[in-house]
Amino acid sequence: MKKTRIKIAALALIGGGLAMPAQASLTMEGIAPEQILKVFNSPLGYVKGFLTEDEAVQLQLITRSREPIQVRTTIVHHYKQVGCARIQIDMQQAGVPTQTLQFITVDFPPIQLNMCANGDPPVLTEEVKRVTAQAEKRMREELIGAYQYEE
Repeated sequence: MKKTRIKIAALALIGGGLAMPAQASLTMEGIAPEQILKVFNSPLGYVKGFLTEDEAVQLQLITRSREPIQVRTTIVHHYKQVGCARIQIDMQQAGVPTQTLQFITVDFPPIQLNMCANGDPPVLTEEVKRVTAQAEKRMREELIGAYQYEE
């Protein structure tokens, strides 16, 4: 069977439960805050792991795949405030069946948040507001688009 990769451009597919405000303390279970905070010390600039807990189970029920949900956390912007950054969380799951009985890899919409190495959000400066607004605009434009298929 041919494997296909699809980029999902709809939060509805993931139940809406993973969309997070750009300026919020991290409370999402499944992606452990300690896991995300490791990105601040990563020499590679990113950290990989897996979604766990109820969020993984919920997504696996929706996608009908028992494959693990891979998570990659990356710093996309370092703020002037020491130890603070805008972080992007990307999630991907393989083995998702389609109506035509193919198995595809799903890239879920990215999640971005502002966070400091101590787990708190940064001070809401003009820089943080500007970067957040730009990121939200880019993500909105990306999510408005229709499904994109790569063969």
